[in-house]
Amino acid sequence: MVGSLDSTVYVLSGEDGTVSWQFTTGDAVCSSPALGDINNDGILDVVVGSYDSKIYALSSQDGTVLWSSTAGDSLHSSPALGDVNSDGSLDVVVGSTQGYMQSMTGTERYCGCTQQATEYTRPLR
Repeated sequence: MVGSLDSTVYVLSGEDGTVSWQFTTGDAVCSSPALGDINNDGILDVVVGSYDSKIYALSSQDGTVLWSSTAGDSLHSSPALGDVNSDGSLDVVVGSTQGYMQSMTGTERYCGCTQQATEYTRPLR
């Protein structure tokens, strides 16, 4: 699984390297996709950010969009998955190019937190 400057996420077969499926975003994908079961259905999901200011949650089986959310800024950092709010489900955390960190619940697309970076956590440019 890899993001590309041609605005596409590619999932490749581990057996022979052929493209299993692909998904096109609105702009370049510079982040590494994250894998985790964010909707608690027992199947891994793919979460990836794009320069189109959106984060996408996709089915790992066929690339179907589970949800997308606008972050407000271009995204090139890789999303992190973890149970941030202790509800038993994975949440999504991603940083933007403008120095903001955003967290979303994995199932509801709700942006639970937006935090601007401080002078101590300022992104490198």
